[in-house]
Amino acid sequence: MSKSQTPLISIRAFCKWCSNDSAKEIRLCLNVSCPLWSYRHGKNPPSASPLRAIRLKCYDCSGGGTKAIRECDNEGCSIFSYRMGTNPAYSEETKAKMRERSALHGFKRD
Repeated sequence: MSKSQTPLISIRAFCKWCSNDSAKEIRLCLNVSCPLWSYRHGKNPPSASPLRAIRLKCYDCSGGGTKAIRECDNEGCSIFSYRMGTNPAYSEETKAKMRERSALHGFKRD
């Protein structure tokens, strides 16, 4: 993953791989059950989380189970770095601040 790689760019790259590198096929994709479908154009739909979508896709790909996702060794996959549902570009300090901010607004992580 390059420094400029974001979850949305990674999803778009995954969709390009899945559609045999065809922008037309991405546009015409009918697989609405895919967790990444809403993000296939590289844009974030309102009130949605690309990291959650990636996590769900990895769950689907691995056959289910956190252990299988954690042990995934497909480093060539464009969404590999985000498979645990977190952004590796964030430092632990930043993640802590985000959790604190979420808690202040009444959100809590399950």
